[in-house]
This record gives sequence, structure tokens and C-alpha cells, in this order.
Amino acid sequence: MSKLANWFSGLGTSDRDWRNSAAHLLLLSRFRCGDDPANYSQSAQWISVLSEQPETAIQRFVHDRVLEPADLKALVDHKFKATELKAFLKERGLKVSGRKDELVNRLINNDAQRMKVETEGLDLYKCTALGLELAEQYLGRERTRRTFTEQKTLAFLRSGNLTAAMQTVLEFERTQVFARVLGVNSDDGEDSDVLVLKDIFNKTPPILRSLPPDLLGQLRALAAMMHLWGTNDVRPWTPQNFETRTNLDPDTASRMFVFHAWHLRSLRQYRESGVKTVKLFAVGDSMTCQNCEKMNDKIYSLRAVPKLPMEKCSSDLGCRCTTVVEDFDF
Repeated sequence: MSKLANWFSGLGTSDRDWRNSAAHLLLLSRFRCGDDPANYSQSAQWISVLSEQPETAIQRFVHDRVLEPADLKALVDHKFKATELKAFLKERGLKVSGRKDELVNRLINNDAQRMKVETEGLDLYKCTALGLELAEQYLGRERTRRTFTEQKTLAFLRSGNLTAAMQTVLEFERTQVFARVLGVNSDDGEDSDVLVLKDIFNKTPPILRSLPPDLLGQLRALAAMMHLWGTNDVRPWTPQNFETRTNLDPDTASRMFVFHAWHLRSLRQYRESGVKTVKLFAVGDSMTCQNCEKMNDKIYSLRAVPKLPMEKCSSDLGCRCTTVVEDFDF
């Protein structure tokens, strides 16, 4: 009997209707490709959202035949990276090209006994056909709901209703199993995220000042979506064949707006905290342009600090310079 079987044998069962629990369905979905239940056993976050021990929920999944011990294919796929699988295949003089699932099948067909030895002691459980169906239905509903909410948020942003956009995202997050924290009140009583949105829509990063108003307007909406949804990818909301008319792609150009808004927020906080001078840092890697590199390690008063992102930055990644506190004015 495996360690997991022993573990389950000591647990009780309940008649809880977990199929109507988003937290339970999300946990079940984590086992679509196989996972180790021990990864969740001591998680305070999962205990909180499930309102019970994860072990109890997983035991119920097994009892209800939506979860079962993983087969050899799932064990091999879970334990080894594609590069490791290719090394095994090369040892046996077998073809090393193909998708990962093809590599796994090729290894098992050639040397199943060796793969059993390699995965011995690995306690892995995987969704049954019914479990997979329930998990995919749940994830599909969540994707549809998120897409609808994103489009609603984007419409509010394009109409200039920043507060409604913010509230739409907040209401969505409140329904999530693991909600992101948004809308923290600032010292002046306004949500900090709304203040960032206002800067995105009212301030233009120096690096993008040459762009026409219509293009800036489109990028502002994309940048606001990037900020509100906590992503660096604006492709889901970018019009087809959209071009920024710069060396920056839409993701990078949008990020420059977010970067600029956070820079302005930092400057306000510096002033409120009595900061006297700040030091400017460039990333200093191979993608750092010469103009940014020249500014590295320079110290500025708050009145003289350059506006970021730098107007003369020529990197395809955009300006990535930052400021840190150098001295306080006590």
C-alpha cells in the first residue's frame, strides 16, 4: 500500500456537495495532468478557501471516483522534463523529436519496466474521465466569465469611466477562489489603483510623446487593462494588425504607460516622506541602451530627477530605469 493510500485510510468521509464549490472544483482541476496530494496538505490558503482540510477534500474526490492513482504515463510526464526524456531516448537509440506526450509514450513502449523503477515511490493522483469533465466544465465557465468581464472593463476604460472599470474588476476578483488585492485606499482617500489609472490616462510617458492622440488613446486603454488585470500581455485586447509606430511592440508600449504612472506615484510618495535625493539605476544588461546606461548611478534631487521611462531610450524592451532613495531631508 502506498504512503497516500495509508494516508487516505485514516481519513473520514462526509456528504458535502463539493460539486457546487468553486474552491473544490479548482482543486480538482489541479489534478488534470496528475499531481501529488501532499502539495496541498499543509496549505493554509487551501484550508481557508475549502473550509476543510485539503486531505479530506481529496479523499472525497477519490471516493466519488473523480480522482484515481495516476498511470505510468502520467507519472513519467510529471517527473521528467522533455530534456530528460530525450536523454533517456538517446540512451536507447530512439527518436528524440516530437511532443512531450510522444516522448513519454515512446519510452514506455520501449522500456516500461525501467520507467516503473524511475517513478517508484511517486504518489501521484490524476482526474478520472468524469473528474476531467467536471474540471474542464468549471474552467470553461471561468474563462467565459472572465472574457465577458474583461470586455466590459475595456468598454468602461474607452469611455473614460475609470471608477466603473475598477469596480468591475473588483467585483470579479471577489468571486475568485484566490482573489487579488485591489483598491487599497491612499492617504487622500482615493483608491491607489484609480490614481494609477488617472495617471495612465492623463500623463504621457516621455518615450511616447511623439505618437498621435488617437494611438495614445488606444495604448492608454491597453495599459489600464494591463494594470487592472495584473498582466504583461495585452494581446487579448489588441485590435488586429495594431502597430505602435515605434520600435516598441504593443505589450512594451503599454507597459511604458504603467511604468510612468508608477514612477509618478513613487515621486509623490518620496515628497510626502521627506526624501531629498534619489539614485537612478539602469538594468545594465545587453538590452540596456547607451542613453540609459549613461544615467546609471547618477544622483538627483526630486526636482531634477528625469521623468521615466526615458524619452531617449532606444531599447526594444523600453526603458527599465528605476529610482531608489539616496537621502532624506530631515
